[in-house]
Amino acid sequence: MAETIDMSNPSCAPGSSFDSASAKNQNLLTGSTTDDGRCTDCLEDTFKTTSAPTNCTRCPSGSTTAGTKGSTRSEDCICKPGQYLMQSQSSSACTPCPANTFGTRHQSTSADDCTVCGAGETSPQGSAK
Repeated sequence: MAETIDMSNPSCAPGSSFDSASAKNQNLLTGSTTDDGRCTDCLEDTFKTTSAPTNCTRCPSGSTTAGTKGSTRSEDCICKPGQYLMQSQSSSACTPCPANTFGTRHQSTSADDCTVCGAGETSPQGSAK
């Protein structure tokens, strides 16, 4: 019988997480009989700030890393077009542009960044071009 390898405490650099195709328990990365673990870049729309043995964290709803893999900071998650960053004292979140407006770029920081539709045109909340 092959030896079971516990890969639950691997350290990977910020921006990458540990992966093992053979681990029977993918959440804990345990139960593998093959030492096939490796560090891989965080996927697009995820990030990891530490070298702790944790998975990459998904960007907040409505945000993206805009095609970047291996992100190391939560600030790499930016609002998608059609949304803007609404900040309060306790948190920040991507907020859809109001109805009858649209967004055209990533990283908008105010509803003022949403463009009003032309005469006779309408759009639903969160529209992007």
